[in-house]
Amino acid sequence: MAVILMRHPETVDPRVIAGQSDVAIAPHALAAIESLAESLPHVRHIVSSDLSRCRILAEAIAAQRGIDCTLDARWREQSFGAWDGRRWDEVDGREYLEQWTTGTPPGGESLVDVQARVAAALAEAPEDTLVVTHAGPIRCALAIARGIRIEDAFAEPIPFGSWRSL
Repeated sequence: MAVILMRHPETVDPRVIAGQSDVAIAPHALAAIESLAESLPHVRHIVSSDLSRCRILAEAIAAQRGIDCTLDARWREQSFGAWDGRRWDEVDGREYLEQWTTGTPPGGESLVDVQARVAAALAEAPEDTLVVTHAGPIRCALAIARGIRIEDAFAEPIPFGSWRSL
């Protein structure tokens, strides 16, 4: 079996640029964690972003299945720097969005940087691993695994709590 990538549950305010801020999971999403865990195929390893919106889900799945969960900061969302924790309608992101695949938010990191750290983490992931992470790293991993442009990977919707197999 391949590596499975799962996006964390919905956050309390999905309009907030969460980035590497440690935002909370929405109460209705917390209530659905058990059913999210049950929707997954068998895995032997669990790796998670260390941010709580991923870690909580990963640890619940690990406890349910009796396996360990390893935290790995390389699976964190892109850092949006000065924008982390703010809402998209509060920032002037036009210049960034016009060049988002090569641009860098103020004080943040570029998608090229995210893709590099995801590639390193993905190379170390054994078969039968569940990675609980964020939409950005999932899209970077899809681009790497499928050999497609990052822009094409970002065209694919990645709903909260959904998963993809590589």
